[in-house]
Amino acid sequence: MEILCGLATLGAVAYAGYWIIRWMVATPVGRGVTQHLLSPIELRQRENLRRLNQKARALQVALFKLAEAPDFRRAASWAAQAQDVPLAFRQRQFRRFRPRLVRRFADRLADGGDPAVLLESLQTLVQALGVDTFEADYIRDEAEGHLPSNTQQPVSYSAGLVQLQREHQRRMDALRAVPGLDAETREQLLEAEKTRFREALENLGQQEPGQAVGG
Repeated sequence: MEILCGLATLGAVAYAGYWIIRWMVATPVGRGVTQHLLSPIELRQRENLRRLNQKARALQVALFKLAEAPDFRRAASWAAQAQDVPLAFRQRQFRRFRPRLVRRFADRLADGGDPAVLLESLQTLVQALGVDTFEADYIRDEAEGHLPSNTQQPVSYSAGLVQLQREHQRRMDALRAVPGLDAETREQLLEAEKTRFREALENLGQQEPGQAVGG
């Protein structure tokens, strides 16, 4: 009998504890009580995490809305405000949104945007994302390659091939030498450069030897 009474008591206590926990999680008053139970250090950590998440979301939104601004200054401003967001996260956003950056740069050039303003604002953005500013130069070069061929200076096939090879090697060497990049980011950038080089070779290969590229 005493055992049954003990089990009943334990069950009642557990049931009451369940409803107390639900109340603490589901109601503003309960959440306030929970905060009072946390140590000051835990409260600061929780608040810091919430603040970092807000900054990370704001940065992603700005990168999604690149088309709503004439250059990259707005996105760069949000990236600058997110400097305390972990570097690896910011570098992942660069990899994720890089194709969008190329397209936006090309679109603005086609619309008559100022190349100097575009490049300067893009350099500020990529630097705030934790990537070396020369990546902005690469993005500009790719964007210019997306413009109609009649806007490009004619280049002979052999000269174009030498130029592509030289530029590819320069980019690969620069990427390997960049300090502070995590291994995943470096590998992603190297693969992106290899893909860019292959596509450039394919485009060049469509021209017969001796024919002007863009002519």
